[in-house]
Amino acid sequence: MSIHYIIKSNIQLIILVAIFGALAACNVEDTKEEASTTTLSFSGSVGDGPITQAQISVTDANGTVVAKTVSDITANYSVSISGDISYPLLVTATGGTDVVTSAKPDFVLLSVAMNSTLKTININPFSTLIVKTAQAMHGGLTPLNLSVANKYILEKLNFGLDPTLVPNPITTTIDAANVAVVIKASEALGETIRRIRSALLIGGMDLTEDQIIDIIAEDMIDSVLDGRGPSDNIRIAATAHIVSAQVLVEALANQLYVSGADATTRMNTAINLSMPSANTTTADVLITEGMLTQTRLAVAATQALNSSSNLVA
Repeated sequence: MSIHYIIKSNIQLIILVAIFGALAACNVEDTKEEASTTTLSFSGSVGDGPITQAQISVTDANGTVVAKTVSDITANYSVSISGDISYPLLVTATGGTDVVTSAKPDFVLLSVAMNSTLKTININPFSTLIVKTAQAMHGGLTPLNLSVANKYILEKLNFGLDPTLVPNPITTTIDAANVAVVIKASEALGETIRRIRSALLIGGMDLTEDQIIDIIAEDMIDSVLDGRGPSDNIRIAATAHIVSAQVLVEALANQLYVSGADATTRMNTAINLSMPSANTTTADVLITEGMLTQTRLAVAATQALNSSSNLVA
């Protein structure tokens, strides 16, 4: 092989390396530019009862807070995030004023954005329980676990949330057609958590509402609220069934008591505040088969625990 051929081949190789190096550099610069200009925007409702002036915080998969905002007078929020985004994004709501109770919310509300295609991320008691149930499952907060958790909660702990109007409490847009059912069902679930805490306190067990939600979420990873989850707390499961029966019977009669008083008028005011165009009240919310099934199971569990109950499944 001649020296001339070797030199010529090496020159060609150097030229090719230089070309590929330049192209790679361009691609890196293009990627950096794309990452730096990426913008994600999403919005949603905030509420147990609707919550105004709630502090909203968005945290990425690395634990970095990437956005903050405050819910407005209609209990809605919106955020925009720029840069390289690591999913899932946890969305947390704290503080503010619950329009139904006129007080600070009793527990932290949690939701999640799993990818950039989602434009609606609601934050409510259902989203909180769904996300925490998914987190407690094997593998943690994955799209599959989130989907399974959503199915379990809507089947077993729906409190009248109609799946035909709200198939996903996190991503379904709240509008005039479903705002009443969302507020009524969310308030029922929130009131259940509050009453569980009160009942446990009477028995000498002092847990926060957040701790109670964590325990129920861990229990629901197999879709059954029976006290046999990782927390292994049968007492809380039993209390939850008794309290749920009370709340569900009140909700079925459209006489849900919140903090010791009939909250029907306050919930209707909240509906109008959140969606002025909605021509519905809690009285218009249909009783679903899922709600009836949950009520029967809760009442049956209550009767098994207390033979003196006057309730009939």
